Amino acid sequence: MEQIKRILPMRINSAIERLKSQDRENITEIRLRIGCPVFVFVGQKEISLCEEGQTDSCEMIFTSAEAKYVFSRLCDGSPYSVTANQRDGFITVCGNRVGFCGSFATVEDKIKHINFPSSFCIRIKHQIKGCANKIFRFVLNNGTPCSTLIISPPGAGKTTLLRDFVRLFSLEGFNSAVADEREEIANLINGVTDFDLGKRTDVFSGVSKSTAINNMLRSMNPQIIFADELGTPADVFAVKKALNQGVKIFATAHGENVDDVQKNINLPFERYIILDKKRELGFVKEILNREKKVLYYGY
Repeated sequence: MEQIKRILPMRINSAIERLKSQDRENITEIRLRIGCPVFVFVGQKEISLCEEGQTDSCEMIFTSAEAKYVFSRLCDGSPYSVTANQRDGFITVCGNRVGFCGSFATVEDKIKHINFPSSFCIRIKHQIKGCANKIFRFVLNNGTPCSTLIISPPGAGKTTLLRDFVRLFSLEGFNSAVADEREEIANLINGVTDFDLGKRTDVFSGVSKSTAINNMLRSMNPQIIFADELGTPADVFAVKKALNQGVKIFATAHGENVDDVQKNINLPFERYIILDKKRELGFVKEILNREKKVLYYGY
């Protein structure tokens, strides 16, 4: 959260500081839209900010000038120096993903740069050590890891759960490798991860998942590879290559259920973990095996 404060206008930071300490320390998302109230989320709870922090009697309205300020801070003062991630509609700030919308300049239907930002979705990272403890035994077969795909809609806690699996398998003695394309699993800074990922974990950061996976297969002799948000044909091809070489894969994908995801990601995973965002952040609805038999039911 401290890293995010550096890109927010002072009055928004001041309002956040006036929230109850329990809410302030557990913010999962901040929503900024020009001409609309500023909302923060604590899990599924929505809080409308005002100058006094949280109240039903007034609203803090996000302005055009503040949108310019946030985007300039996001881009280190150079909003026209566009990265590949910016063209995809987000920037990662110390492991926190900041998505944005607005008017974009294009060349041959490809985004060149953003003309004016209109809204931001700031997702706040959290490490919850032990969140995978309860289900860890279900992704093992006689002590051997089972390649696993974690499935849910956006913002349900997939990355947090995946991160804890990295930590647990590393602690259990497995050489673990992280393909951290968006720099959200490990948040590698000067070669050091911002999270506890165990003492047997290697991180390949800031390149596509397919590039990271292929390079780690050649050079790092991993037993398990972890990757967030599979989706492209290149991702699927790289994962298939790793599986064919006997390397286990733990990954996440957007979707509601296995059938939904298999339309684009048809890979021989041994376990499927389905999260239910409606229940609570990170809630495991069920775990299925390769044949879609229920091994664990969370309700």
